[in-house]
Amino acid sequence: MRGYYDRLALTRQQQQDWRLRRLEHLRVYGQLAPLGFGVLYLQAHHLERLDGAEDGLSQINETPVTPAETPTL
Repeated sequence: MRGYYDRLALTRQQQQDWRLRRLEHLRVYGQLAPLGFGVLYLQAHHLERLDGAEDGLSQINETPVTPAETPTL
């Protein structure tokens, strides 16, 4: 899954250890768990912090340009 998700379930110990910032680039490993209200959450087991360039999310919406399509000035 790629993109922004706001349903990550952490234990109190994980919250204290990891100290995540809002919209921080992460790779999260875990499992989907029903934690109430009929909604699934990603229960985290492990995470990796990513650099902005490493995760590739900023490049998803860019249209590739071939040399024949390069505009001339």
